[in-house]
Amino acid sequence: MRHSGILILFLCIAWAASAQKAGFDFNQNCRDAYRAVLRYDLETADRLTKQEYAQNPLNAFPLYLENYGHFLKAMVRDEKKVLDEYSSASELRLERLKESDDNSPYYRFCLAEIHIQNAMLLIKQGSFLQGAIQLRQCYRHLEANMKAHPNFLLTGKTLYPLRALIGAVPSNYRWLLSLLGYEADLTEAIRKCENLRQDIRENDTLAIYYRESTIILCFLQLNLMNNSDEAWRLGKEATPDHARNELSAFVRGNIAINLKKNEEALAILRPHVQSAPAIPHLDYLMGNATLQKLQPQARTYFLRYTKKYKGGNYIKDSYLRIGWSYLLEQDTASYRKFMLITEREGSGVRDEDKQAMKEISMDYVAVPYLLKSRLLFDGGYYALALKELEATSPAQAEEHGKLSEYYYRRARIYHHSGKAEQALHNYKRVINTSKNSNTYFAPASCYFSGLIYEEQGNAEKAAAMFNACLAYDNYSYKKSFDQKATAALKRIQP
Repeated sequence: MRHSGILILFLCIAWAASAQKAGFDFNQNCRDAYRAVLRYDLETADRLTKQEYAQNPLNAFPLYLENYGHFLKAMVRDEKKVLDEYSSASELRLERLKESDDNSPYYRFCLAEIHIQNAMLLIKQGSFLQGAIQLRQCYRHLEANMKAHPNFLLTGKTLYPLRALIGAVPSNYRWLLSLLGYEADLTEAIRKCENLRQDIRENDTLAIYYRESTIILCFLQLNLMNNSDEAWRLGKEATPDHARNELSAFVRGNIAINLKKNEEALAILRPHVQSAPAIPHLDYLMGNATLQKLQPQARTYFLRYTKKYKGGNYIKDSYLRIGWSYLLEQDTASYRKFMLITEREGSGVRDEDKQAMKEISMDYVAVPYLLKSRLLFDGGYYALALKELEATSPAQAEEHGKLSEYYYRRARIYHHSGKAEQALHNYKRVINTSKNSNTYFAPASCYFSGLIYEEQGNAEKAAAMFNACLAYDNYSYKKSFDQKATAALKRIQP
């Protein structure tokens, strides 16, 4: 009888232990795993998360860390097998997380992070509806977490940037956002991102997230606020280890290329592309930076990217640029060969790849001076870019059917050289000569004219140009320019 009582007591204890919900312990093991994920050392991250599972089976936090690493792997490799594995594994992790302690502020935070990672992968693949569903689930978890745990800083790390992006959605989609329960003010969301970043820095437990919050704010400043100087400052602050960390090199190199800091981009990327990098996109960036110096050997990096990268993104653009590298050497036969390859290889999901398909029909063989000017401008070599255009004339450009592009290239060079009036004059010419065109030159000219007026403090003219940009349809980069024009209108609101 005495033994049966002990057995019943033991079974009760075992049942209680098995019924105990997993909690969230952001301990040293988890911190080290998170750091490993951020330097794209996924082998170390995987070892540490497995170690944590073994040592603390009732700690649910490794599920989020494991998903984060898996997400980055899927983003970088973009292979169907890896994407399918991620999709199945993330669903299982979400189910396991739902069985953990729902009173913890980490509960909804971890669920939201996995949902937004799912959304980013789906949107990258062109599955916009499924991505929107995942974003909605992420947003609901974050809003609920903010209400239940208003002092938990990590909620805002993702919620405030989401609100900023929602605030930049074009007005013709606002009704849908309201229907779904989204509401946000762009300027207020950015202010909260900035304040939160400092709060995270001063929090002993969560300061490890300061770097991630800085990178997020950097891209918001770059893409929504048109604040190039601040974006560059934040990008450098967040990536001090870029010489030994491929992920940091990708972030800093990407920002440098976007800001036309080509020499900086070359210096950042060069150490990582002496052999095939673990992140193939570094080759794509290096190819761009090299081509923007009019160096044909850029094709070495583009060719390696097309071989090592197993996804479809930027493949068409890479082959197009390989063709350009031959055109710089006046090898039109090889140029045309790669135009044919551009047409059949890769996907057309990314704006750059869609534009590559359009540019196949633009026949740059006839107008190499426009190509050279474009590439030099993209690299920030403005004087050399202008020199290429000054060697010809508007009449010659018109003969080639490229008059709008000719004025557009001049306008962009003048704009970035600080010659606002000359830029505005040429933007106006672009708009007037592109009335029946489906190129991006006219809407882009409206947007950039708006930026000049915004900088001059003329909100009325700026708003008119931003709205004119939004009125255009059916051209490459429309989503990007619509988002930027909408964000600009929000910025100049009284």
